[in-house]
Order: sequence, then C-alpha cells, then structure tokens
Amino acid sequence: MNFNPKITFAYLLALTSTYALANEAETEALFTMDLEQLLNVAVDSPSKFSQLAADAPAVISVISRRDIEHFGANSLLEILDRSTSMSMTGSFFFPQNVASLRGDFESHSDNHMMILLNGRPMRESFTGGENFSIYTVFPVDMIKQIEIIRGPGSVLYGSSAFLGVINIVTTNAKETQNRVSATLGSFSTRKIAATSHYQGDDLQLSAGLNYFDEQGWTFNARDNNNQPGAFDTGEDNYSMVLGGTYKDITFNSMLTRAVQDFWGSTSTWSGSVPQSERDIASKRFMVDIGYQYDLSTDNYINTNISYSQANFSHYNYDSQSKNLFAEATHHWQVNDNLRWLFGTTIWHQDVSSEAGELAAPVADFNQNWWSLYGQLSYKFAGGLNWILGAQVNKIPQVSANTVPRMGFIYQLDKTSGVKLMHGQAFRAAYGVETNFDLVLCCNNDGTNKGGLRGNAALKPETITTTDLQYYVGNDNYQFNGTLFYSQQEDLIERQRAQDNIQDFVNRGHLKSKGIELEYKYAFSHKAQLTASYTYQTNEAISATAVNVEDFTLQPNSMFKIGYSNEFDNGITLGLFDSYFSHAHDNAKTNPNRIAVNPTADSYNLVTAKVRIPLSLFSDGFSEKSAIEFYGYNLLDEDVYQSEMVGRVINSNPLRAGRSFYLTFDWVF
Repeated sequence: MNFNPKITFAYLLALTSTYALANEAETEALFTMDLEQLLNVAVDSPSKFSQLAADAPAVISVISRRDIEHFGANSLLEILDRSTSMSMTGSFFFPQNVASLRGDFESHSDNHMMILLNGRPMRESFTGGENFSIYTVFPVDMIKQIEIIRGPGSVLYGSSAFLGVINIVTTNAKETQNRVSATLGSFSTRKIAATSHYQGDDLQLSAGLNYFDEQGWTFNARDNNNQPGAFDTGEDNYSMVLGGTYKDITFNSMLTRAVQDFWGSTSTWSGSVPQSERDIASKRFMVDIGYQYDLSTDNYINTNISYSQANFSHYNYDSQSKNLFAEATHHWQVNDNLRWLFGTTIWHQDVSSEAGELAAPVADFNQNWWSLYGQLSYKFAGGLNWILGAQVNKIPQVSANTVPRMGFIYQLDKTSGVKLMHGQAFRAAYGVETNFDLVLCCNNDGTNKGGLRGNAALKPETITTTDLQYYVGNDNYQFNGTLFYSQQEDLIERQRAQDNIQDFVNRGHLKSKGIELEYKYAFSHKAQLTASYTYQTNEAISATAVNVEDFTLQPNSMFKIGYSNEFDNGITLGLFDSYFSHAHDNAKTNPNRIAVNPTADSYNLVTAKVRIPLSLFSDGFSEKSAIEFYGYNLLDEDVYQSEMVGRVINSNPLRAGRSFYLTFDWVF
C-alpha cells in the first residue's frame, strides 16, 4: 500500500479530535516533573554511567515505560519496530531475528546489533546473532525503558556493537508491580505474564515471567521450485527475568526459550522433513554478577562476571555456545570538567554442535577474546564537551585491531545544541564463520553438491560512521535532526570455491547515508505525540567495480507517528502508525531470481490499544487493574519482504494480517 495523504490527514484529524474530547480545551500549566521524565530522560548505555540523553556522546532514542503501556505490544519485536530507523525482519531460516537499523540487512544473523540487559551484554558465540527468542518473548511488563544507540558502540561494548546498541533497562524492586495478566487473541493466541518484587533490608528483587503460545498466521508462498505451499507460523515460548541487589552486589539474569515453525533451511517446500514437522528452537540463558569498589566519592571500579549459554536446534543439527565474560571498568570524575573511563574484558567461548539430518557442522572448540578500552571526556567553558576513546581487541589467529571514537557536543543555549560524532566499530567472525565444515556429497559425476566451509583467518568487519545532530527542546517538546554517513569494510560474505563449496571470505564493502528526524510533543502529562522520519540509501562497492545501489534491499523511507492520551477517568488510548516504503527487488543482486510471489510493496502498520481500569466497574479492583484491547495491522496490509538470503525467489511474507487481543490485567 502506498503512502496516502488522505489516510494520514484522517489519522491526524482523529488524534486531534480525541485530544480535544479528552482534555476539554485543557489550559492548565504543564506538569514539569512528568515532562522532564518524558523528554529529558537519563541514559546509561552511551558512556556506562547515568547522564542526560542530550549530554551523551551518541545518537540515542529512548522508548519509555509510558510508551510501551500506552501503545501496547505482544513482544519486544513489536516495540522496536516503532523505533526511529528500525525495521524488524528476518528470513526463511531465522524469522523475527534481525533488528535492521538504518537500512542494514546483510545476513539473517543479528550480529550487527548488541543487546544489553541493564547495561550487560548478552553474549552468543555460535552465530553472534541468534536473538529471536529475546525479541519474541522477553517479559515486556518488566521493561522500564529501552535505550537505542544508532551508530558505533564497539569502543565500549566490543564485537557486534556495529550498527547500534539496544539496552533493555528493567524495573527495580521499588518500580515493579505485583501483577498477573492473561491474554487471548487471534490465531489462537494465549499469553500469561506476571511480575513481582521483594524488598528487604539487604536484598532487593524484581522478577518477571512470560508465556506466549499461538497457532500462528498462515504463511503462503511459492518456493525456489515455483511450487505453492503454506504453513501456520506457530510459536510456543516462555521467559523469565530476575534481577536485584544484595548489599553492594548487583545481579541480572534472563532465561528465554522460543520454538517457532519456520519454512526451512532453504526456501523450499520439498525435503526429507515434512513441513509440518519443521521448527527452530532457541534457548538463551544469562546471569551477571557485579560489584562496585569505591575508591572515593568520584573514583570507583565496576567489576562484572557473567555466564551465558545459547542452545539452538532445527532438523539439520543442534548447536551450543557457552560464554564466560569478565570485565573491570575504572570510572574517575577527576574534577567538574574531566572524566576518565578505562576497562578490560576477557571473553571465553566454548562452541559445539551435534548431528541431526546432517552431520555436526562445527567441531568442538574454545577460544579467548581480549580487549582494552578507554574514554576521556572534557567540558570546556562556553558549552563545549569533547570525547575521545578507543578499544584494542585481540582475537585468535587475527592481528590485534583498534577502533577509535571521538566527538564534540556543543551546547548552543539552554535548550539546544549540536553533536558531531565520528567513530569506528567492529564485528569479529563467530563460530559458524570460522569453524563451520559441512560438505554435501555427491553428484553423479562425483563432484560436491555444495557445502559451507569456515575460515579461521577472517578479519573483523569494520564500520566508520560520522553523525551530525542538532537537538532542541524545552519542557514540552523535543526535536532531533541527524545526518549520518557510514562505510563498512571487510564484510564477511560467502564465495563459491572451485570444489563447489562456499567459503567465508572478507570481500564486502558498503556505503550508507541518510537523515533522521525525531519529534516529541507533550500536550500535558497525559497526552503526547511522537513521530520520526528516516531516509537512507546504501551502495555496495564490489571488487569488480560494478556498484549496486540499495544493496540491502531495505525500504528507503520510514515514517512513524503515535499519539497517546490518558482520560480523566483513567482510560488510556494509544494509536501508532509505522509506514515503510517499498523494499527493493532482489533482481539487483540476482538477475536470475524468479518472481513468483507478490512484490514487497510499501505498507502502513497501524496498531491501537485501549486500557480501561476495572475500578470503573467495581470498587473491588485497584485503579491499576484493567482490561485491555489491542489491535495489530488494523488496515490488514499484506506485508512482504524481499528475499535477502537465498535470493532465488523474489519475496516472502513477513507479518500477520489484522489481529485482535484481549487482556485481563490484575495489579495487587
């Protein structure tokens, strides 16, 4: 569906009318404290300490708890899909697995995005990006805010903080409510969620549980052989998050498990395993323990040790990665103007696989990655703050590499300023790329049918990004305008060798550029408008000098707008529309692809949520208990994506059609 001005005008008119009815020409003074919380939030991820977003050396957006509650969502994936420059996507093999930022989409492994839980990285060393269980079943009722850095983060967070960083900040014991909710909806959806907390003298705990099960929407497509087929995209998922403090010790833990029906290891209906028996399963576990050593009031050392495990399985093989990660970071606020940060990490990886329909593709191995990093910031008189940082990384069989960061933040006046950021990031090769060894034999003439072979000498992928941002705002509005330019080098791709086996090699180069506009306006502490617009374009630079524009096939434009309001009687309404322009045809990269499915046209993904307090019907309920109605894809758009990985067919379905959900939420 093309962008329609009439629809947009009608949508904005509905928002304006709703605001007028809800507020009755409200003219009271703005609630400054609430608006500061909405528009001037503190963030931790850009520099590993709390600071206002305007002061942070990064281009950053924040999704607040208020946004999540008012706009609604069944999963973290639906929340992130509303974020500036973000498009949640995947493939026939890894559906719902990739957070595509600024048009980047080069693999169905989500290894260009770093996910943090309360500032701590969730490591996985088999693919480096098997994240669909986090995106689909993380307990959203536990989320306080989501910090999204657009641009390099490797200086502080290491490999995979490439295009950006997603920091999921959960509620602490004081903020977590005792609640239980149950949801029924379209596609035989069933969801149960619960949160609770404990507050003692020394021990503080907050916990969240989530269970999600659905039969799933019907996936219809023609395959690589132009054969029709279909399956229901069912899911059976659960998760748990537990965090807290004990005296001076902090801890975070997460367990997610997702089983999803999927198309297969290729876009083909035929095969030895019937489509009805094809699913992928991912189980992620992480526990992190931290302790802060105070040397003085403004001089301290943070130490953390974490263990994480990722188990993945489908009909061809099972895989497992165990990860032990240790980090020490020295923070020193030398004086009012100068701040110092220095840290070191060691990451021990233990990777293995087991045979299924095919032989185990990765022989057991383990290795250690090391890093040193530092950052210095200084505030000059007159409103200028400069930042300088770097990280040195050492990976086995590869020479040490260094990625720098530098930036300037200039405060023009009390309400506006300019950020100029320039930095690099890296993404090292993971177990699949370095140690995969699977040969498919044989044709009638004795030659190999195919296969995939790792390369332990792969260099890290690198990206160099420059961001220029202007920001302005006061107590009731905020505007950010950002120009970005990135150049990726040594991208890891597959190249078919003479023996018909595909090798992993460093040969890819990609340039991208664009503009991002973000706007928030708080009519009052109850009514808020949020909007963003992104335009990006990219170009692959090949060794043969045949450049390909819009190589990643992602939409050039995104326009996202939402309005939320809380009525005087406690009823809340949230409306959101995410517009994505058409994706590009993969004939750009494979002229021989067959066009057997609908084209990946533009679409508007409209959602709505109404929350009605149960106290309106009975005094026996608390004011926070409610019944909720949530609608997804209300225009019933057909949402397709260009087939990016195999590129034999032109497209495949991406999202469900119109669906509705009813939730009973009991807070006690």
